[in-house]
Amino acid sequence: MSSSAVKKINEEIESLPEHEQLTLVNMIIERLISRKENKNLDIRDLKNMGKGIWSKENIKGYINKERDQWENL
Repeated sequence: MSSSAVKKINEEIESLPEHEQLTLVNMIIERLISRKENKNLDIRDLKNMGKGIWSKENIKGYINKERDQWENL
């Protein structure tokens, strides 16, 4: 897959709501697990995979938003 195709897919993913992005991540992980049924997965293979997700996020604001949601449960 060309880097331009990957960039286009990434732009599409960024436009999705967070819960849909998480659903997509789960689908990808499940697909990879099924392909590696006889192999052990190494968590270290995921290093830097989510780095781009947090680069545009105001971390303090995100944490405060999550805490506010907990209080409303």
